[in-house]
This record gives sequence, structure tokens and C-alpha cells, in this order.
Amino acid sequence: MVPCLRLDSLGFSSSGYDDSISTSDSTNWTLRSQQPVLYQGFFTHPGTGMAVQLDSYLDGVIGDNGTLVAHQDSLTKQSTNIDTQSATTKSTSPLTRTV
Repeated sequence: MVPCLRLDSLGFSSSGYDDSISTSDSTNWTLRSQQPVLYQGFFTHPGTGMAVQLDSYLDGVIGDNGTLVAHQDSLTKQSTNIDTQSATTKSTSPLTRTV
């Protein structure tokens, strides 16, 4: 199993403000020569790879028990309660009774 590598562990740095990557060591490896290691480490590592983390995050948000589903259920219940309260108010209000 290949450990998850960070760019800084390979001698690269990024400011975090743009998409640039730099290195101060001109003899450093190029990303192209390390592509298999980077791909495996960043994207497909079974424990810490980006795909695993993204899948876990999306499952937590939109999965069967995700936060988005729970929030949608809560809003649906609130809407139903408002409809019920509105109907009850209309039926008991003296302004809406027909004589």
C-alpha cells in the first residue's frame, strides 16, 4: 500500500492563493515522473485518497441518512405543519365563516 503523499513531502510548494506550484530545488523530481505515485497517493489511496474522502463527504451530505436529506425532511414537516395550522385557523376564524 502506497502512503498518501503531500506535494510538500516531494519538495513542491503552493501559496494557496492561486493554482501555481513551485520548487526551489532544480534537481527535484518532476510531477510527470512521479505521476503514478501522486495519482495513487492523492486520488486512490484506500484510506486517505481524495476519491475515498469525497465519497465519504457526499454520503454524509446526500446519502440516505445525510444532512441534506434530514434538512429536506425537516422542511417538509414544517411546511405540512404550516398548512395544517392555516387550515385550522381558517376553519375556526369568525371572518371566514359563512352565515
